[in-house]
Amino acid sequence: MSSQILLAWIANAILTHTHPFAVWAQTMLAFVVASTVVIVVVRPRQRLKFLLATLLATTAAALAIIGLRRIGNYLDLLGSLPANLEWYGIGLLAIVTLVVCCFVVVVSSPISRLRWARLPISFAITIAAGLTSYALTQTPFLIPNSPTKILNEIVRLEANRNGLQEFDAQSLSFYLTAVGRESEAHQYVEQDVNLPIEGVNSEGFQANEWRKQILEIAKRERIVIIMEDHHTPLQREWIQQTLGIFRDAGFDHYAAEGIGEWSTSLMRRGFPVWSTGFYTGDPSFGNLLRCVHALGFKIHEYDVARPDPGQREEGQATALARIFASSSDCKLLIHSGPGHAEKFARSGVDEAMAARLWNMTGVEPYCILQSSPPSVSPNNIANYQKMIESAQVETESKMISPLPDWLLEYGLHRNAYDAYVVHPSASDWDAAKLNRQPLAGNELIEISIVWKHSTDVEYPIVIGVYDNDEPANAVAIDQLMIRKSDVENGTVRFELWSTQETYKIRAHSVSGSLDIAVERSDNETDIVIRLR
Repeated sequence: MSSQILLAWIANAILTHTHPFAVWAQTMLAFVVASTVVIVVVRPRQRLKFLLATLLATTAAALAIIGLRRIGNYLDLLGSLPANLEWYGIGLLAIVTLVVCCFVVVVSSPISRLRWARLPISFAITIAAGLTSYALTQTPFLIPNSPTKILNEIVRLEANRNGLQEFDAQSLSFYLTAVGRESEAHQYVEQDVNLPIEGVNSEGFQANEWRKQILEIAKRERIVIIMEDHHTPLQREWIQQTLGIFRDAGFDHYAAEGIGEWSTSLMRRGFPVWSTGFYTGDPSFGNLLRCVHALGFKIHEYDVARPDPGQREEGQATALARIFASSSDCKLLIHSGPGHAEKFARSGVDEAMAARLWNMTGVEPYCILQSSPPSVSPNNIANYQKMIESAQVETESKMISPLPDWLLEYGLHRNAYDAYVVHPSASDWDAAKLNRQPLAGNELIEISIVWKHSTDVEYPIVIGVYDNDEPANAVAIDQLMIRKSDVENGTVRFELWSTQETYKIRAHSVSGSLDIAVERSDNETDIVIRLR
């Protein structure tokens, strides 16, 4: 029996070298399942009892994995599996382990004792196939946002830029903003998202300084939902600036659609890693989450993977209602994507998360809409410029409440949002490619970088600034993609922005991390980076 358990352990160890799940989880399940299966074979008169024991032991091991992911790092046992897919992953893990154990028993026992194994093996294969098929439909949630992965996705999608489907265009827009090329991302934005119309004027709305208004909202409300366009870092920078105001006003819970890992692990760690979520791979989102943690918010994930949009809205609202009900004095700040924050539905569209959350809790959420480049398409840049001139938006964002009438032309219900935030715009997209400026009010340290071109480098590359105390798989504080076309006279000059006075510089290409030399220039003002 001990030899069979050992064989099962070895088989699982070999299997997990090519499997996305970690070897320790497989090993744990292998021991409990293999021992009970082997006893069933050795003592056939007690098969039913030990089959039941196998099921109970596997369930206990799965629950142990759940618990260990809560008290430790969620990456330790199942890898970069989103929280909403955890049970599917563990179910698949248990099934694979059971199949392996049955196989070990088959090759090491008399055939006469193994007829009973046909049914459980067939059943296990069927369940495993179903769980695998489900997981494959959720692949957008499983992509770790390493710089190398993002670069490969950009190269792949740009190769077919003229034939991109809607989802691919949105993904490319996000990837470009995640590597600092938001000036290029706007060309892939849908034509009808949060856009002003030709007749925009200053009549019928009042643009206010946002800090005073946010303070009033934070004191008065219990649920506030702020939407973002996923491909617009500037909007995340603005949400980050509001956090201190909300926290001082008693808001103690923060929930973000973009978080994929269990929030307990994120709170314990204090910073996001590549696999924390899909959109959290953008440095602006990473910095926002660091700020949320530093201010002492309780962090929550709430998104769910559902094939039907209505089911997804319902699942999100259910998760958020559960958070809100966790304490009688809960004040909840929700950071959502576009569309989910509309508390009155558009004509012919299912109710969004905000409306369903209102129904479930009985508390009306205060919903805030944002708009900024690159959340507007190239055809509407002139309109956007006209709008921010009317609102007198120069370097500081402004808040408009209630919504202007001309926004209703795009199908919004008049009461879908309570306020509309507009942000400054770069008037020269080409000049903004490498000359990026953070949103006014952010306290960041400017780092002047000079990249020395090398013929050995495979472009594009990403150069990023990282916190000294965080590991290599942490999300960068800031990063910028360099194309070969950016090189002039053998160099590329640009700025990175850091929240820390001490930091690390790292570089990645489509093939992985680059071995670079980092040194001060002769004038001590620039950091010069070259390939070793």
